[in-house]
Amino acid sequence: MPDRQKIALAGKEFEIVSEEEAEKSEGVICMPWSTESYFDDDVKTVCFSCGQAIRHRPTAPKRPPKICIACAPDWVSATRH
Repeated sequence: MPDRQKIALAGKEFEIVSEEEAEKSEGVICMPWSTESYFDDDVKTVCFSCGQAIRHRPTAPKRPPKICIACAPDWVSATRH
């Protein structure tokens, strides 16, 4: 497997993946709709787990379920392989 570009964010290291790989991800963690946004074109949807209104960017992967940040820790623990 080729080396992927990595970035550090909030003390964690993340790999940059292609759009095709991102579509295969198990979920997209999103912010609540009630939080302030810097963008006018955020997409409003609901959390796959709890149904809370959430926001994501229009460039987010389309297929994976969207999960609110509050549900993310439990969801990640439940889906970790």
